[in-house]
Amino acid sequence: MKCFLRNILLLLFFKLTLSINALAQNEVSAISGGHWSDPTIWSNQKVPTKLDNVDLKDYTVFLILPQGVDTLFVCNNLNIDQAGNLLIGHDEEAEKWIGINGNIHCDGTIAQGRGESSMESESFLHPYNSNLIINTNSATSITGKGYINPKNLVLSGTESSTLTIDHYNMVVDGDFNIINTSTQEVDFTAYTFLKVYGSLGISGGRDQKWLNKTPIVFTTEGVIVCENLDLYSKNGSIQSSIYIKNGGSISTKTVNHTNEWVESGNKGFQLKIARTGLLRLGEDALHPETIQNEEELFQVLNYGEIRTHFKNHIESYDSMMVQIEPYKPENYENATEYKHVIGASHIGGWYNFTEKPYLIEGLDMFKEFGSTAFKTSLTCGWQKMHAHYPFNHDWPNQFNTMTGLAKYHLMDTLFSDEEIKTHAVWANPNFGDYYKEGPDKNNDIYAQEEEQFFQLTVHLLETYGDMDKRFVLQNWEGDWMLRGSTRNWEKEPETIPVDIRWRVDGMGRMFRSRMRGVEKARALYPEANAEVLFSVEFNKLFYRKDGEYTNMIELEVPNLIEQVIPQMRLDISSWSSYDGRWLQEIEVFPYGFLNGIRIAEYFTTSAHFVNEGTPVMLGEFGMNENEPYIPKQYEREELPEMFSDLLGLVKYTGVQQVYLWNFFSSGDQAFEFEKGEQYELDTLYKYLDGKWVVEPDQSYGTVGAYLEEIFNEDEIKDPTSTEDNFVKTSIFPNPAEGEIYITSEALIEEVLIYSTTGILYNRQALDNTNKINVSQLPPGHFLIRIITNKGQSTHQLIKK
Repeated sequence: MKCFLRNILLLLFFKLTLSINALAQNEVSAISGGHWSDPTIWSNQKVPTKLDNVDLKDYTVFLILPQGVDTLFVCNNLNIDQAGNLLIGHDEEAEKWIGINGNIHCDGTIAQGRGESSMESESFLHPYNSNLIINTNSATSITGKGYINPKNLVLSGTESSTLTIDHYNMVVDGDFNIINTSTQEVDFTAYTFLKVYGSLGISGGRDQKWLNKTPIVFTTEGVIVCENLDLYSKNGSIQSSIYIKNGGSISTKTVNHTNEWVESGNKGFQLKIARTGLLRLGEDALHPETIQNEEELFQVLNYGEIRTHFKNHIESYDSMMVQIEPYKPENYENATEYKHVIGASHIGGWYNFTEKPYLIEGLDMFKEFGSTAFKTSLTCGWQKMHAHYPFNHDWPNQFNTMTGLAKYHLMDTLFSDEEIKTHAVWANPNFGDYYKEGPDKNNDIYAQEEEQFFQLTVHLLETYGDMDKRFVLQNWEGDWMLRGSTRNWEKEPETIPVDIRWRVDGMGRMFRSRMRGVEKARALYPEANAEVLFSVEFNKLFYRKDGEYTNMIELEVPNLIEQVIPQMRLDISSWSSYDGRWLQEIEVFPYGFLNGIRIAEYFTTSAHFVNEGTPVMLGEFGMNENEPYIPKQYEREELPEMFSDLLGLVKYTGVQQVYLWNFFSSGDQAFEFEKGEQYELDTLYKYLDGKWVVEPDQSYGTVGAYLEEIFNEDEIKDPTSTEDNFVKTSIFPNPAEGEIYITSEALIEEVLIYSTTGILYNRQALDNTNKINVSQLPPGHFLIRIITNKGQSTHQLIKK
C-alpha cells in the first residue's frame, strides 16, 4: 500500500506539471518488434516521449521500465493493430506504473505476456505485471476489439473531463480506481466488458487520504464483473454516483470489502439503476438498501433490478409441487401450448425409415409428432454434417462458413418450413479450442467469430425475416468445451489446469464475440418478424457428494454458469440438464430442475430480447427407456407421470424451451457405430440407451407417445387414464407384458393394434374370454383400436 501511495503521489506530480494544452509533436510508428527503449524499432529512430502519438501496428514490443524507475508516461495516443502486442511484464517486485497521456485504441493486446498455454503453468514471460495510468486531462476514449490487461488500472487527472470506454475486453488483475481533483465522467458503452479481479471503485481507493472529494460520475451500458464494488466517497453531499443504464450490469461478490464500511465522515454517494439495468450481488454482499438505511448521504434509485443470491430464491419441494399442480397437462386448460415449449433434437441418430435425406425425414416425422420446437446442427468442418445426418445425404465434405451452410438447400428446406416456430441451432464455425489459450491471444479468431455470427444472423433475417420464427444459435455443452469430455474435476480436482483463469476468460471472450455479432446484425433489422437469439449452454451443475446433491459453485470447481456466463449479456442460457434429474433422489423429481433453473436465472444477464418467461432453456435432457439401460431408480411406466410434473414446472418457471435427446436415439458410446449403416432391430435395441422420441420400430417411445397425445388432442387425459369417450371400453392391465383384457358394453367385433405412427401390427377377433396376447410386441407404445357393433374406440397401450 505504501508503494501504491508513493506512486500515486508521483502520478499527481506528473499531472500538475504536464500542460493540458500541450500537443503531440510527432507521429511515431513501430517498424519492427523489440524493446520499447530500443530507438531502432521506431520510424524516427528515437524512443517515443509522453507527447508522441505511437502506432505499434502489428508488431510485438516489450515495455519494461528501467530498474529504479517506477512511473513513466511513455506516449500520448496509442494505437495497436490486431496482431500487435504491447507486453508490460517485468522482473522486479516493486510496482511499475506505465502512463498514457492520451487515447488508447487497441485491437491487439496489452498484457503481461505469456508463452504457450499449459496444464502446469501460466507461462508468464516475466513474473510481474505492470500497472496502467490513463491521464484523463487529455484522453477522451479507450476503444478497440483486442485485449487490455494491466495489474491495476487508474484513471487520474486534475481537469474536468469525460472519458468514454468502448473496449470489448478489459481485465484488471487488481483494482480499478478513479483519482481526480476535478469533476470526472466515465462512460462505459454497450459492448464494453470489464472484469476486475480486485475492487471497482470511483473514490480513489480505501485509504482515507485518497478518497475523492470531487464528484465522479460513472455510467455503464456494458458488462462489468468484479470481486468487490466500492460504494462510498468523501463528498459532503450526494454528488458521486454509479449509474447502471439500460442494458448495463455490474456483478460483484462483495460490496465495500466484505461489508466493512469505510469511516470517512461524509459519504455522499448515489447508486442509480435504470429499468433494464442489473446489479447482481454475491451471497455475502452488503445490500445497497442496507447502506441507505444507515447512511443519510447514501441514496439508491432502483428502477431496475438488484438481484440477490440464488439461495434466496429456491422454493421448497412442497411449495414447488403446489405451484406446478395447475400447470400439469391434465389440469391446464391450454395444454396444447406445450407443443411450442417441448421439442427434441435431431442430431446423429442411429436409424432411419425412408429414402429421404435424413435431415428432412426427421423434419417430416417431427411435424407429425406435433411439436414446433426443433433442434438441429449447423456445424462447419470436414464431413461434420455428414456425421450428424448420415442417411441418404448429399452434403458436401466441407463448409467454410455457417452462412454458406445455412444457404444449402437442405438447411433452407428446414428453415423455411412454416410449421416449425423455433429452430434451436448448434451453430459451430469449427475454429477449434483456441479459446483455451486465453483471451490475450488469437485476436484474429475472436474477430472471425463475431463476423461469422454477424453474417449468419444477417442471412437468417434477410431470408426468413418475414416469417413467424425464432432462431436460437447456441453451442453444445460448454463445460465439456472448457474441461474436455473425459475430465472429472469434481472428483479429481488435481486435474484442474493451473492456467484455468485464462481458459475461462478465453471462453468468455469467445461467447461475447458471438453475441456481439448477433446483436449488431439484428439491430439492422428492427422491423423483422423473425427473431435471432444467442444462447450459451452449460452442462455441469450438480454433483452428489457425501450422500447429497451439491453444485459446482459450492464445490469451487471451475464451471460455465458461474464463471463464464456472467461475462456477457445473453438472450438465453441453456442447460444440458441430465444432472438435474437427481436420480439418487428420484422421489423429489423434478426438484433438481427447479434448483438448476433458479441458479441459471441468477447468473444470466438478460439482453432483454426475450420478453416473456425466464431467459433459460433446458437445451438437452432425456430419460432412458430401453430396458437394458433403464436405471433402477424408476420404471418406464412411471415416465408419463414424471413428465407431467416436469411440464408443470416448465410452465410455472417460464422456461423458454425443453429439448429432448434425441428424436431418433443414439446409443452406447462403447459400440462402434458406422455412420449411415442400417442395423437390424435386434442390434439397435441391444445398444441404444432409449433416449428417443421415435423408437427403431417406428413407434413412439413412452415419453414420445405421452407428449404426442398432449400436442395433438384438445382434451388431455390423466397420464394413467385408459377411458374412452366414444364407446365405453377399457383395457387392463396397462402397461402390459403378456395378455390384456378388454371390456365393452357393446359386442366386440375386431381388435387392431397399430404403432403410434400408423403401422398395423396385428388384427384379431376375440374369443369369449375377451383377451388378446401382446407378448410378441416389442417394448413401446401402441394404439389399440376396438371395433364394436355400436362404434369404435382407441386406447394407448404401453408394452413392457
